[in-house]
Amino acid sequence: MQKPYQMKQAQVLVQQVKNQMIQRLDYDGEELFLQAYTFFKENTFDTKIVKLIQPYSGLPEQTLLFLQHLKCWTDKCGEPPVNSQAQTTISGVEKTIWEYLRALSRTCSTEVAR
Repeated sequence: MQKPYQMKQAQVLVQQVKNQMIQRLDYDGEELFLQAYTFFKENTFDTKIVKLIQPYSGLPEQTLLFLQHLKCWTDKCGEPPVNSQAQTTISGVEKTIWEYLRALSRTCSTEVAR
């Protein structure tokens, strides 16, 4: 059970997040905030699970950024030879990240549909 001052602090933080989303995304920010707020109000997550997921939460973005840097490098230096280790690795990373993002999308849409 939260104490009154903890509830007040939580409300202040929620309002700050809402204000920042509205400031950055205008009308869409308010709509997205309300959807996310409703989702997290209705669904609770075990703290252990959240702590397990947290280190991996930025992995797709970091990998996509890596792929962008790799594309810039290949644009500058040329494509690696066909069937080379570099070409196979690039293809494998691209395939893995897109499969991961598709699975994540399916999981999220399934959870939202519940």
